[in-house]
Amino acid sequence: MAANKARLAAVLADNLRVLRETQQIDEALHGLTAAIHLMTARHNLPSTRGTAAA
Repeated sequence: MAANKARLAAVLADNLRVLRETQQIDEALHGLTAAIHLMTARHNLPSTRGTAAA
């Protein structure tokens, strides 16, 4: 019985670790996606270089 509880505790701890790692990966992907959107938006802005102000 005690061995089953210890095994259950180990499995639960491992599951919590995996959940934390998954959340960290999700947050990293979210940040990278935001950065890509910003870079794409800036790249698609009309260029104002070489034009005189009106």
